[in-house]
Amino acid sequence: MFLLGGIEKKRILDIIQPHLFMDDQRLHLDSKMKNVPLVHIPFGIVNEENKNT
Repeated sequence: MFLLGGIEKKRILDIIQPHLFMDDQRLHLDSKMKNVPLVHIPFGIVNEENKNT
């Protein structure tokens, strides 16, 4: 497992070629990453803030 923080993810994912990429923010799930299945995890602080609006 890698925690990528705020860095650009596509470049890293192209290099390590994971079987799956999960993130708690939809904006990090870039549809240009066609070689990696993308999964949104609907938990975390960002998602809690969005749920209340």
